[in-house]
Amino acid sequence: MKLAPFWGRSHPLHLTVTVTSLTTIYGIARVVCEHFGGVMRNMVIFSEPSCSSDVYLKPSLTLEDCGFYGGPLKKPETGTLYYNYSTEFTDCPLLMNDGYF
Repeated sequence: MKLAPFWGRSHPLHLTVTVTSLTTIYGIARVVCEHFGGVMRNMVIFSEPSCSSDVYLKPSLTLEDCGFYGGPLKKPETGTLYYNYSTEFTDCPLLMNDGYF
């Protein structure tokens, strides 16, 4: 999982998760939110970093529906998904500053 606005470089909000191919996009969003303490709101997941509506993945889809078929536990298939989210804090310049990345 890569945070879409920073997909081309190292970023502390990129993460690796291992799930089954029957996991829904909603389930992946919950895993990501829980990993970061539940502070993310309105998370959306995309198949490409462009974040356009044609690469938006509906929460009800499974990874298999999206073309990720999995593999054995010791050697799972890898894939990259991109996410974006909004925070509850939109009026604080200090919290909205991403200049340190």
